[in-house]
Amino acid sequence: MKQNLSNQINLLEAKTHCSDLIQRVQDGEQITICKHNTPVAKIITQKPKMDNIVKQIREFRKGKTLELLILLKSLEMKVENGEF
Repeated sequence: MKQNLSNQINLLEAKTHCSDLIQRVQDGEQITICKHNTPVAKIITQKPKMDNIVKQIREFRKGKTLELLILLKSLEMKVENGEF
């Protein structure tokens, strides 16, 4: 299956390569399914990988104030503990 850089595929390709798409989503991708070049559905993970969430939080908090960092650290700890 040709991998589309924009992660958009047509409906026929989605039906043909369903198992491959599920694997890609499990690996962290989001796939948009289009019908007649119009996005109609998105396949996303049920629960994002913790590593990705923590990485996004750390990237987001770069350059933020101390108060915001304390809040984000608290949220990060809750995510790591499975509270979210």
